[in-house]
Amino acid sequence: MSSTKKTVRTPLHLLHDLSDTLVNQLQTACIEAQQETEKALTKLEKQRVKIQEKLVKTEEKLAKANEANKAKAKAKAQKAIIELKDSHNKLQNQQQKLFTYLNTLKKDSTKSLDLAKGITRVKERVSTLLNPTAAKVTSTATKAPVKTAPAVAKQTSRTVAKKPIAKTPSKPRATAASKTTPVKRPVTRVTAPKKTVS
Repeated sequence: MSSTKKTVRTPLHLLHDLSDTLVNQLQTACIEAQQETEKALTKLEKQRVKIQEKLVKTEEKLAKANEANKAKAKAKAQKAIIELKDSHNKLQNQQQKLFTYLNTLKKDSTKSLDLAKGITRVKERVSTLLNPTAAKVTSTATKAPVKTAPAVAKQTSRTVAKKPIAKTPSKPRATAASKTTPVKRPVTRVTAPKKTVS
């Protein structure tokens, strides 16, 4: 099968590929550097534990040599303890340096990736230039809901404003007929009977 090579058509394609490659390589390099440092710290810790165990055993031998009054065994144990302590101190210093380096590496990686966001924006800008139609479709699709919602709100507010406000029915005025006036009862006067003259 014939291998097809990817050809760069325009400088924009080249810029897109370079920016993409640069960001990916930077991320990979930061991750690998941290992983290697952590592995080195783990290795040093294992060595330190082994030396610590040897140091404990050698101190026990020294104690036994003192009890048995063995001069040669005592001298040998003392010499081994000095060497083990020296190795232990060196490992601790290396660990401390690696811890400091790892903390600095993490901070530098964070700053570098933050700065690389600018390169990512360049890649996105180049992508829009290379695919203008796709960019227009996505922009209109994203902007459409934002634009229509206020427009509908304005339209509805205008229509509501044009409609006359329904007045609440006022209380019916009291008419003369509707007014309840007390009915005057006819006053019946009681008249005394007239005297008849005989």
